[in-house]
Amino acid sequence: MEQGKDSLVTFVKRNFMTRRMKLVDIWQEAGLSHVCNGTVFNALVECRLEAYREEFKFILSPECKARCLAYCTERRSWEAEKDWGSYAFMDEMSIEIGAVFGLHHVWRETGEKWHNDCVRAKKKQGEAVICWGMVMW
Repeated sequence: MEQGKDSLVTFVKRNFMTRRMKLVDIWQEAGLSHVCNGTVFNALVECRLEAYREEFKFILSPECKARCLAYCTERRSWEAEKDWGSYAFMDEMSIEIGAVFGLHHVWRETGEKWHNDCVRAKKKQGEAVICWGMVMW
């Protein structure tokens, strides 16, 4: 039985797509049609795999991530009033109009929240409104 659970976990954790499969699809694709969906679900839970709400992340290149980390590291000990008082940050964001948002689930263990196969980078595709903002102390 444990070998069957191990192969089930291996199947679900295979890639980005298998982690997002519905339970009935896992049941069919993993060749488990000889057992009921509830048994498959219970086996996943026993192996600490549960369906969590999918998280989204920013689309950042490795170079951009390194620059952001260096910027923050250099200013780690800055104080709000003393050091940040003369800085302002401006940015823009686009808000997609008419986008359909739905709740997506991903099969993962508790500690895998930010695993690459468990998060999605979202890029807008439709019409959008651009908003500008500035933050300062």
